[in-house]
Amino acid sequence: MGRQTPEESLRVFAARALRKRLAGLTREIPGVREASDPEAVHRMRVASRRLRSALEVFGGCFPPRSVRQWNRQMRSLRRALGAARDTDVRIEFLDSLLQTVEDPGVRPGIERLILRQRQLREEEQQHVLRALERLRSSGVTAEMKQALRVLQQKDGRAGEPPGEEAARAILPLLDDLLAFEPCVHRPEEAAGHHCMRIAAKRLRYTVEIFEPLFADRLTGAIAALRTLQDMLGEIHDCDVWSEWLPVFEAEERERTLRYFGSDEAMRALIPGLKFMREEREARRRQSFSEFAAYWVSLGRDSIFEDLRAAVEASSGAATTSD
Repeated sequence: MGRQTPEESLRVFAARALRKRLAGLTREIPGVREASDPEAVHRMRVASRRLRSALEVFGGCFPPRSVRQWNRQMRSLRRALGAARDTDVRIEFLDSLLQTVEDPGVRPGIERLILRQRQLREEEQQHVLRALERLRSSGVTAEMKQALRVLQQKDGRAGEPPGEEAARAILPLLDDLLAFEPCVHRPEEAAGHHCMRIAAKRLRYTVEIFEPLFADRLTGAIAALRTLQDMLGEIHDCDVWSEWLPVFEAEERERTLRYFGSDEAMRALIPGLKFMREEREARRRQSFSEFAAYWVSLGRDSIFEDLRAAVEASSGAATTSD
């Protein structure tokens, strides 16, 4: 049994939501290409994620083949932007950390990390440029704009989707997030925390799509999800550092041996790398404690219960009026 054709009001709402997110992505292209402002990469990455969420919700409004092609191009772009953004964040963190370090013996290790990250970012910019060129040559953005114009023209009336559509999109994602609650008080569950962050992000971007239907009733939930996403992101960053620093040290030692025929030069870097490991481990413990306390506060404030109630009430109201 095929999926029902969305109502015309849903098509109008979908066109508006997708057009807004597509515009948010395309306006960042010049800044990302220039690479003069790291925030342009961040904004474009977020825009691409928001666009993906909207396509997941409203993909049924378009031919499946087109949606597959759009997603394929956007996935390639997200990968390139994600790698570049992660490196930008690491460079920003290291630059900031270096300004606070008082021990001169620690500085060489951190400075070497900065050097390697800047070299990596230059390489990644080439991947970003190639991804932007693939996007341009594919004609996907022009095709999407045309499809959205057609979708909008199917019904010129201003309309909103039924509440059931918001419920179908939001409630399963809310359940996905809450399923990770057992990880909240288990500091060792790094994989679970990472998955929980992804679940919070997907829920947030989907809730944002339907926010216009609910006046200000979803504002608190969106703010809470953003904070939750940031907290879990910091925990994940610490986990990535802890995994990567030993790899970096081994690779740097091998590079030093090849270049000098001895790893004696590594002695100057070890204090800084040790400092980094200890700093990241301490920050991870602090971040996790803050996250666990924040999760408890969300339950105390009934944030997710209120979100569920608002979405279910909208769905019920729409059902009653049909």
